[in-house]
Amino acid sequence: MAPIIICLRHAQAQHNVDPCPESYSKYRDPVLTRLGEAQARTLRTSFPYTPSLIQASPLRRTIQTALLGLASPRIPLELNPDLQEADQWPCDTGSDIPVLEAEFSDHGLDFSHIPQDWNTKKGVYAPTPEALEERARRVRRWLRKREEQTIVVVTHGGFLAYLVPETQPFANAEWRVYQFQGPASAEDARLTRIMGGDAADVMGKGVDSREAAQAVEDHSV
Repeated sequence: MAPIIICLRHAQAQHNVDPCPESYSKYRDPVLTRLGEAQARTLRTSFPYTPSLIQASPLRRTIQTALLGLASPRIPLELNPDLQEADQWPCDTGSDIPVLEAEFSDHGLDFSHIPQDWNTKKGVYAPTPEALEERARRVRRWLRKREEQTIVVVTHGGFLAYLVPETQPFANAEWRVYQFQGPASAEDARLTRIMGGDAADVMGKGVDSREAAQAVEDHSV
């Protein structure tokens, strides 16, 4: 049986504070803001699922969101370069592998399978509609084959537009739940959002700003 897929957009990062071309160019692979860190931490108590696996984009903000909000010794956290952001702005371009290995050395993350040219935005990672459609299709096929029951995918707003069929963009730290539709042999491995039951079990609306602000105060030093 194919797994349930929970798509989570990263928490607020530096370039999200004032989203404009200047911000997108100013920050290379930006980190979470203090509010973003609080949004991620709040997932510890607000997220109602226990995933069997976490797949995250290897950009800083998605790694941080996964580590602060969901990761535990009992849940594998894997980094997947196919989940990187769609565009080629500096903010959407990942850091070199040695930089990431040094920055996250205390967390036991495995970067060995990620190609050294993963952040060049060329070839399979090119920011063209054709390459993005194929990359999203590759991700969905790979997820459909997994034996885990529940997988959380921590990725980016731009790439989510190719990965799942949505008309409304994801907010920072928002999650939505999907299941595969059609036969297991379907080439596109399409996902459909689960619509039944309690809305809280179907879509996370992002972390309440007041709750996150309180969390900022609680974690101030």
